[in-house]
Amino acid sequence: MRIGAEARVNENLYVRGGFAHFSSAFKSGKGNIQYPTNFFTGGIGYNLGMFYIDAAVMVRRNKADYYAYDPTINGSHARIEYSNTSLIITTGFRFE
Repeated sequence: MRIGAEARVNENLYVRGGFAHFSSAFKSGKGNIQYPTNFFTGGIGYNLGMFYIDAAVMVRRNKADYYAYDPTINGSHARIEYSNTSLIITTGFRFE
């Protein structure tokens, strides 16, 4: 599932935000567990006609349960939590 929106604040300024949810690709109850992954995004852009600048941020979060051996053996379990943040700045020129 993905949802997002962009709004024009004035003639040159744009803001946007979004959310994405990706479910696990693994069957539950089959050992290692990969939980759903969520993305939170936002951005702002400024357009000056022939020149523009844009900044965006993306935060990715998910977690997983891993078992080195049989899940019933104590001590073979590890829970890993992932969190990744990316910042992207773009500039551009239009040629006519």
